[in-house]
Formats: sequence, structure tokens, C-alpha cells
Amino acid sequence: YNIYVLLKMGGRPGWWLLLMLIPLVNFIVGIIVLNDLSKSFGQGVGFTLGLIFLSPIFILILAFGDYKYIGPGATL
Repeated sequence: YNIYVLLKMGGRPGWWLLLMLIPLVNFIVGIIVLNDLSKSFGQGVGFTLGLIFLSPIFILILAFGDYKYIGPGATL
């Protein structure tokens, strides 16, 4: 359910959850989803790299920082 909500926040369809179950494809899909999440909060590529390499820290930064959710990142 966590991944499904993350997909919806990023603006991706729910069936992408099935792609997350395929080995090796899930790495690529995960990077795309993290990029969409970064765009959803108005951040750029640098923040996406932080989400990829230091996910727990950067997710806490999004949760407790002054960042606002501006909408699905896949449509921006």
C-alpha cells in the first residue's frame, strides 16, 4: 500500500505496482517514481539524487520541512 500511495503522489497509474514486482525493472521504475515524487514537491534533479541515495533522510526532509505538495509530478 505504501508503494501504491507513492505512485499516486507521483502521478503514476496504480498498475505500475506490478512493475515494481519484476526484478531489475523495479530499480528503473523506482528511480522514475522518486523523480516524480521530487517534482511533486517542486524540487529538481539534485533532490531526486538525494532521494535515490539517502532515501530515509530525504523523505524525512520532505515530511518535516517546509515543502508543499503541489500535485502529481508526472504531469508537470
